[in-house]
Amino acid sequence: QTVNMNTDNLTLPILPPRVPKKRRPKGKEKTAIGISKRKKFSGLVPFEKLDLPTRHLEMLNWFVDKNVASIAVFGNGLISETAIENNPNNIHYAVLDNYLAIDDLKKYFDDDGWAALQQVVGIKRTNPIWINCISCNKDSSNNFICCNRCLKRFHFKCVNVKPKLKKKTWFCNICRRSYYKI
Repeated sequence: QTVNMNTDNLTLPILPPRVPKKRRPKGKEKTAIGISKRKKFSGLVPFEKLDLPTRHLEMLNWFVDKNVASIAVFGNGLISETAIENNPNNIHYAVLDNYLAIDDLKKYFDDDGWAALQQVVGIKRTNPIWINCISCNKDSSNNFICCNRCLKRFHFKCVNVKPKLKKKTWFCNICRRSYYKI
């Protein structure tokens, strides 16, 4: 059975009128004094949430020259023993933290280079020398906060931060300036 439809009599359906929202549109929220609220979004990414090549590059910069590190990460070169920093005092103290996966860097080294790196890290861990506060250059072994991006340590008083921080992440002014190019 076929049905003939006459297209001349077709009309568009009638929609109900648009009902306005009862609140302000998103992003138009006002503060108590009438100023528009803006979402506070920091484009800075904590070190542990960086993509793997960037994180590896920054970790390699603790041990070798920047050019050598970038060739190893992006150019598929291997780092030899001669390129590694010998003095444990010149290595970033973040290697003392066990949560950083230094073993992930093994693929960037040849066998002798990896052995040299393990030796330097071992010396650093047996004789831990914590770097002083970046701001005042005094001992930062207690009452300090660590930047979530560069992993440098600061006294709470030096950066004007309360010990009970509301946010889970904190970025130092050095990282903020370099990110926003101030």
